[in-house]
Amino acid sequence: MYLEYENLFKVKCCLNWQKRIFKLCVHTPTLLFPTLNAGRMIFSVIQYAVDVLKVKHILVTGHYGCGGVRASMQDRQFGLIDGWLRSIRDLYYEKREELAKLATEEEQVDRLCELNVIQQVANVGHTSIVQNAWHRGQNLSIHGCIYGIKDGRWKSLDATISGFEQLPPQYRLRPFEPL
Repeated sequence: MYLEYENLFKVKCCLNWQKRIFKLCVHTPTLLFPTLNAGRMIFSVIQYAVDVLKVKHILVTGHYGCGGVRASMQDRQFGLIDGWLRSIRDLYYEKREELAKLATEEEQVDRLCELNVIQQVANVGHTSIVQNAWHRGQNLSIHGCIYGIKDGRWKSLDATISGFEQLPPQYRLRPFEPL
C-alpha cells in the first residue's frame, strides 16, 4: 500500500516482496518506505496519512505469485496466519468458478492476487478514515495496482474509488457525530 505525500510514499508489502522493493528504491526519485504487512497496524498509518498529511492518493498494491494468496487456495492449516488468510479464502471460494476456467495454477494464483487487491481497495474505501475525509471535502482516491516480481512491471487494475457514489449503499457512513 502506498500513501502519497508529495515525494513521500508509504509501502505495505509482504515478506517475499520486501527485498524487491528495496531494489526499486534505488531506481526511483521518490522515497519508498517498505513495511511488512502488519494487519490492523496499517489503519493507523492510513489515518495519519489521511488526517495529518492530507494525502490525495492511496495505492493498494499486491504482487503476482504471492505466497499468502497461494496458501489461501489450500485447505490446510498454517497456524496464526490462517486468520489473515480467511478473507482471501472467502474471496477464493466466491470466485472459484471464474478461477477454475484458467488453464494453470499460476494463472489462478495471479488472478486471485488481482481480485484480492480489488477487494482491498473496496475495504479501504469502506473505512471511516476515508469516508470522514470525504465528508470533510478532502480529495482522496484509492487505487489498485499489482507488481510483477518476474518482470518488474507495475500494472493498474483500473480499480479506483474517489467518493461515496462508488460505494455500495450498505457501506456508506454518515458523518461522525460525537455522543
